[in-house]
Amino acid sequence: MPLYEIKKEALKQKIKNQVFRFFQDNKNQIDIYLWENEKFLQNKKSKIEKFQISHKNHIFEWIAKSRLKYAYAAQEDNILGIKRTSTMTMKNNFNQIEYNYLTNYLKEESKIIHELKFIYSIFLKNKPNFSNDI
Repeated sequence: MPLYEIKKEALKQKIKNQVFRFFQDNKNQIDIYLWENEKFLQNKKSKIEKFQISHKNHIFEWIAKSRLKYAYAAQEDNILGIKRTSTMTMKNNFNQIEYNYLTNYLKEESKIIHELKFIYSIFLKNKPNFSNDI
């Protein structure tokens, strides 16, 4: 199934002066979260103030006036073989394989979903230092 937006009515998060949007692609295991300025949306424009995009256990986050950040969510079993709560670890270096995968994904999907053009441009502007140790 391609990337699709979850209806706003199904989302519980309410933030003053912001609209929260959620996109999901189950086939490719990709989730995209957008926080947009509500005042701009009233004028039929989008001003993304924050986004998170995740693929499997890899998370990229950007907040306005900041840089693109990368985190890895480790899911481990405890000594009894039971899944523990995921722990997110911020990394100084990005995983190149994930960065390239999501950059290509965003390039293709931004042809369909306008808001993804902005996210794609952030990925291109913030080409990071790479580490494939994850």
